[in-house]
Order: sequence, then C-alpha cells, then structure tokens
Amino acid sequence: ILPRSGGALGFTYIPPTNEDRYLLFIDELRGRLVTLLGGRAAEEIVYSGRVSTGALDDIRRATDMAYKAIAEYGLSQTIGPVSISTLTNGGMDESGGSVSFGRDQGQLVDLVQKEVRALLQSAMEVSLSIVRANPTVVEGLGAQLE
Repeated sequence: ILPRSGGALGFTYIPPTNEDRYLLFIDELRGRLVTLLGGRAAEEIVYSGRVSTGALDDIRRATDMAYKAIAEYGLSQTIGPVSISTLTNGGMDESGGSVSFGRDQGQLVDLVQKEVRALLQSAMEVSLSIVRANPTVVEGLGAQLE
C-alpha cells in the first residue's frame, strides 16, 4: 500500500512477475481481485463493519478488471465466450458488415452487471476470510504503516 494524493489515501501495488505474461487465467484474475479488495476487507474487520473512502482506487481497479473478465475476455460461465463490447458496438458479420444486436442489449447489460457484482462479491468474501484468519498479520502491517 503506497500513499498518494487525491481521492484515495493509498493504492495496492502489485509488482510485476519475473516473467513476461500476456495471458491471465481466471484463478489468477480472482487472486488479483482478492488482493485489490484486501484493504477494504481489513478496514471492515478492524473498524467493526465501518468503511471509508480509502479504498477508492482499489475498488475502481477491481471493478474494471472484473468488467473486462466478464464483458471482454468471455470468462463468465453464465454468459459464455462472448465479447459484449463487440456485440454492443454492432459486431461484424463474416462479410465485414454490421450485425445489429437489437432489443436484447438491455438484458445483456443487466446480466453483465450482475456477473461483475457476483465476481467482486466473491472476491470480497475471500478477502474478508483471509483478514479474519490473520489478525496478527493485519495488526503488524498496520503498525508498520504507522
């Protein structure tokens, strides 16, 4: 967690790995979401359910990552291997012409939002369980940050 100016008091830095990576598997993505939501989870546990605006940047990044997983990378079991952005932009048929997505677009947007929320909620539950299981680590990190 690094201090910064602006809307959030800090942000979660995930250092790059030693290897060049262009692919991200769903379990790795979930792990990153859990990491990003760790600060909010710690705050919720330490302050007995009270949370602040401190996790603003982490929540934005987690939401963006979850949205891309569902809407762009096709990692949703419910929606399947579909790029929602391609569909909502009209798509392309085999001849290069536009394909109309039609009146089902609103339902699909609702489904994507539901899937994004479910993915983030699942990651938050894991973050909370990790923080609850490691109170001495959380206290030690807090003391070190102070």
